[in-house]
Amino acid sequence: MKKTFSPFVAFWLLFLIIACEVPTDPMFPDAEIIVDIVDFLEWRDATIVYDSSLSWKKKNELVAMFVENHMGIITLELPASGGDAISSILSTIHNTTISTILLCLRPGTTKLFLKQAKDVNMLHPKYQWLVTGTGPDALALEQLLCCTPSNVALVIPVTQQPDACDKFRLPQDPLVSTDKFTIYSYDLKTIRFSPVASWSEASRLKVFYDVIFLNLVSHFTTSKLRVGLVTADPFTQRLDQNGTVRYQGICMDILNELAFRLNFSYVILEPEDGLYGVQNDNGSWNGLVAMILRGEIDLGIGPITITTDRKTVVDFTVPYMEDGGGILTKKEGSRPDLMNVFHPFAPNAWFLIATATVVTAAILYFIIKVSSRHVVVVVAESSGPPPQKPPWTFPECLSVIYGSVVNQGAARHPESTSGRVVLGFWWVFAILVGSIYTARLASLLTVRVEPTNINSIQDLAASPIKPIVLEGSSWWQLFMKADTGTYGTIGRQMITVAPTKIDVALKAVSTGQGAYVTDVNQVRYIYGQDCLNLHVATNVFSNNGLAFAMPKNAPYKKPMDYIILKLQEGGFMEAWKKLWWKTSPECGAHTNTLSPAENLQVLSIGGILIVYGIIIGLALLTHLLQWLLPHLACLAEIHQWLTKRRLFDTGEHGAHQNDAGVLDSRL
Repeated sequence: MKKTFSPFVAFWLLFLIIACEVPTDPMFPDAEIIVDIVDFLEWRDATIVYDSSLSWKKKNELVAMFVENHMGIITLELPASGGDAISSILSTIHNTTISTILLCLRPGTTKLFLKQAKDVNMLHPKYQWLVTGTGPDALALEQLLCCTPSNVALVIPVTQQPDACDKFRLPQDPLVSTDKFTIYSYDLKTIRFSPVASWSEASRLKVFYDVIFLNLVSHFTTSKLRVGLVTADPFTQRLDQNGTVRYQGICMDILNELAFRLNFSYVILEPEDGLYGVQNDNGSWNGLVAMILRGEIDLGIGPITITTDRKTVVDFTVPYMEDGGGILTKKEGSRPDLMNVFHPFAPNAWFLIATATVVTAAILYFIIKVSSRHVVVVVAESSGPPPQKPPWTFPECLSVIYGSVVNQGAARHPESTSGRVVLGFWWVFAILVGSIYTARLASLLTVRVEPTNINSIQDLAASPIKPIVLEGSSWWQLFMKADTGTYGTIGRQMITVAPTKIDVALKAVSTGQGAYVTDVNQVRYIYGQDCLNLHVATNVFSNNGLAFAMPKNAPYKKPMDYIILKLQEGGFMEAWKKLWWKTSPECGAHTNTLSPAENLQVLSIGGILIVYGIIIGLALLTHLLQWLLPHLACLAEIHQWLTKRRLFDTGEHGAHQNDAGVLDSRL
């Protein structure tokens, strides 16, 4: 007998399939809506609290999308047992480090849950609550949250907005609006929920005021943040005026603007070790990062580099300035060179030219000697045989060859064909050498090429100059961790100094014994103070960003990010950089390797003047010797005559009379 399904069974199967596909409560938004909101809030993890009103399908979709976006999640199901279960879940949330909570509960349960959270002080600004599944009871939640600086946002379908009060409705035309959900945030200033965003399939999430939790901004009204900093010019400078400590710098300008716009006050604290924060060998942290982790400060400011190690334990604002590694060295200036007129040729080239001159003169002398026609015939004006010319000598041949080099003529030239061939080719050689020398000398005297300076981290690694790095800085940690490559070489060569001993590093730079490696913006500031004697490497290495540090999931991160971006868009950052990074007028672009042509100074021809002076001195010395030698001979004869006169006076007159008479006649 063939079995068939009855229509009644088929109907119930179809009903069960439809029931499983349709959510039990359409007030809960789809997972993609929640993920869009969470992405905007930059949640990295969340606790999901739900009850049986959330369908298993939506729950699984929500968990899957959270995992797909690499978010850490904890799911806690609230049983229908009442208040004890709520207390247990709140205790579990409090004992974790997660402060971002997503509620997917029935409307009545949501109110009860938030009431108990308020009783245990979990509506503190530290926590962020995203509530779904509510609608008509939003007014009751408003009364519950009255006068608390809590961060609570409601995700309500457009069709389920409360009808009791028009303030929950956005000014829109329901016939043309495509919004499916509206997000409301509790505002402490107005003591009510205000619309802050909407979601539609066409435009996705639209945030009206660039923030979702309005109290992230408003709770600063009565707050005093503890701000930590490390002094570093020109970011943070400490001034002590008559016992009153005052701080200034570009980071203080940003902090003051944040305090003004977010309406909070602050107190400044400095770490005892003067460090920004690196991880020690035992896993602990130091500097500003350690103060944040211990809860001693709420915000760390200064040129704090965003690194992967630091991001694992603290949060950062958006970068307020791009940065990287900079290298400061002593500028290798152009030193006066009196011998620059001899630089067109290298010493070995000068030696070869001199050798060629002597060898060519010797060859010419040899050819003339062995040639039968080595006498220059001169036609006499009078009759008779022509006068005989003296034979060629080696000095005369050398004079002819040398005169060709310096474009001077000669009294006579060889008559033999072979001698003229040698001399002719030597003239060609002399013309080429003279032209090359003239061109090279002109370029050396008119365009001054700057000496080679260190312009990259690779240049520094290959240089004998020692890198100097501040101990405990991000650059110190970067080089210490590197085992191979350029960074490893720098790590083995570097010299570390304490953060309070920057003057020691700068002194080593001024003497040319060291290269200061730190943030490129700090390097450029120091360079601007003494640009004539310092040099900044043109290539920046390990590009990164500078930002303010804060605890994980700090409620003021989002508004601070927003204001910093607005300051950048408004040109405030550029204006502050021009204010603090001042450069003297004589400081040109340090990347130029050529300087414009300039008038020739005495030093430009000093070498040839020195050689000329030496030659003149030798000529004068020779002339003096020629004048002194005859007189020295005469003085010797006078001395001999005086000696004989002395002998004559002592009675030896006869023996020396004739010699004395001869000497007298000569004198």
